[in-house]
Amino acid sequence: MRRIFAAHGATNVAWVWGPNWNSGPNVGWNHFQHYYPGDAYVDWVGVSGYNFGTETPRTLFTPIVAAYGRRKPIMLAETAAVSHGRHTKARWIRQLSAYVAATPSIGALVWFDTDTQKGVKHNFRPDTDAEALAAYRALARSKRFSG
Repeated sequence: MRRIFAAHGATNVAWVWGPNWNSGPNVGWNHFQHYYPGDAYVDWVGVSGYNFGTETPRTLFTPIVAAYGRRKPIMLAETAAVSHGRHTKARWIRQLSAYVAATPSIGALVWFDTDTQKGVKHNFRPDTDAEALAAYRALARSKRFSG
């Protein structure tokens, strides 16, 4: 793909390599390190990870940050949380905000904002309650992302 873009003069492109936070199946040959194409082909390293109830931002993102964050900017390419009762989504968003603030290699965050996945009842939207929305707004307005 890089050669095709370069051949057509498309030099204003950033290339993101983005594995999932965990390997499925979780066997040695399938770990993310085996799929990395190399620094010459990657501008950003992305990672996708969701909180379904027990996953902390540290659990989801630290392995990728530790492996690549010293040499590539990190993008949380897909993330979100589901609610498990009062305060849980807001609490997780605040944890995410603190993790991002403490992790200088994270340069971008993309929230998976949907409540309409076929066959799934998870609502990933950040506005499922006022507290979660306030936490999300504080994250989005933080100095880490607003400069």
